[in-house]
Amino acid sequence: MSEIVKDAPRFLVRFHGRGGQGAVTAAQLCSMAFDGPATCMPTFGAERMGSPVASFVKMSQNYEKVRTNEQVYSPQYVAVLDDSLLFDVDCTAGMVPGGFLVINTCRPIEEIKEIIGKNNPLAIHIALIDATNLALEYLGRNITNTLILGALLKVAPEIFTLAQLTDAIAEQFSPKIAQKNIDAIKVVPDATQVFMDENAPELSYDKDFKTAWSHIKIDNIGAKEWDLAGVWHVDQIDGGSRRVNTGAWGISVAQYHPEYCIQCGNCAFICPDFCILREEKDGKWEVVGVDEFHCKGCGNCVEVCPGKKDKETGEKHKALTMRMKC
Repeated sequence: MSEIVKDAPRFLVRFHGRGGQGAVTAAQLCSMAFDGPATCMPTFGAERMGSPVASFVKMSQNYEKVRTNEQVYSPQYVAVLDDSLLFDVDCTAGMVPGGFLVINTCRPIEEIKEIIGKNNPLAIHIALIDATNLALEYLGRNITNTLILGALLKVAPEIFTLAQLTDAIAEQFSPKIAQKNIDAIKVVPDATQVFMDENAPELSYDKDFKTAWSHIKIDNIGAKEWDLAGVWHVDQIDGGSRRVNTGAWGISVAQYHPEYCIQCGNCAFICPDFCILREEKDGKWEVVGVDEFHCKGCGNCVEVCPGKKDKETGEKHKALTMRMKC
């Protein structure tokens, strides 16, 4: 650890992810890679996989600046592990002017600016990285936390070096998994696009820019909008799971091919989110499609689909396959 410096700056980072994507581990790795005092903490309740979560890191060579335990309200850096969160959470809330928003996405910068523009963020810079496809290539699964740290390294080299980040990864994971992640993050800087805002001021680490009610807001119906007597039945209300776009959580979605469907019904029975659409025809329920608004891409339906043989080639085709979103 380096010598404690009284006037050292304080680096504040906030990670946004969904349950199971590694946002909490990203915060831990960030604090481990920093050469000095650092604290990190998550914030989530009894959440299930796919639900929005956040984690926070405070780092400084001055221990007094990081010793308190509370969430980061005015981050200089925000890392978003899943761009679908931009529709559900104000990821730019409280960001310091001149700060950097790092997003895992395959969307163009024009679309990203339009999406976050609804929250009227202050002048900030944006870095984009298609971490999902890199994770699938190098890791074989959609866990993007180490890759997002590689992108953070490009915009914030003052926080940690590549060597420090790889050391933290080697300490956190088993040798085999660590090496895969280390190989992946080495290509991240070149794959990260940084878009600087010419109107943004120089990033300051001296002031606390927290404003009143700069908490992270989820765009759902609040307590004031509900009937005071409580709502037990939502048949006539646009609420509950019908309103939540759980389909945004997955990196793939099920695709239905009616020409290969034998109407066995296996897919409808196994789908955990009732995403297999069926219609009653001649007294029987038949599969007619997939509810992409709620399909999280688990692939269970594909696994149980028996498929159908092509009469000409003899090749078996499944009525359900998975399509990558990017």
